Amino acid sequence: MIAAPLSAGVRFSTSGSLRKGDIVRAKKLSLSLPRCASSFMAPSHSAKELAAALSLTASTEPALAEADYGAWTGKTLDHILREDPSGIARWMSDPEACPGGGTSLAKLCDSVGHWMERLVTGSSGTIIAVSHVGPARAAIVNAIGGTPSIGLRIDVTPLKPVLLTHDTNRWAWRSAGPET
Repeated sequence: MIAAPLSAGVRFSTSGSLRKGDIVRAKKLSLSLPRCASSFMAPSHSAKELAAALSLTASTEPALAEADYGAWTGKTLDHILREDPSGIARWMSDPEACPGGGTSLAKLCDSVGHWMERLVTGSSGTIIAVSHVGPARAAIVNAIGGTPSIGLRIDVTPLKPVLLTHDTNRWAWRSAGPET
């Protein structure tokens, strides 16, 4: 899974376009991606742009959508810290909290988990998913059999692959360090 970069200066949005430098980085990354049997993307503009930059013909998958940030959408973290400090504190400590009245991390983990279950029964071979930081975090939580609260402690770097494997029995999260 590869997370799309955040919009410049905006933390809570997936509607912006990728920056030119991000497209260059994505094209470079595409050269090292494995051949895939299928690919999926979140239904956002930035995910569609990233999939194109990665030279993927991806199917749109609603379960890969970033969380809905409700009233926080389009705002910077600094703005929300001034406007709703207690809401940020809850969101950063409680996976059931709904940021700005939007979607909780727990609900996002549930949605991504159901998609991962469908992959096990309906797909084979290498799959590449283009999404966002939240769904990538949720996929890791599901792969390690964790609770959504663990997701609050996982940082995902955009344009760095999150490698998940399935061996017909279980999901696993594989580190993606440099080859030696």
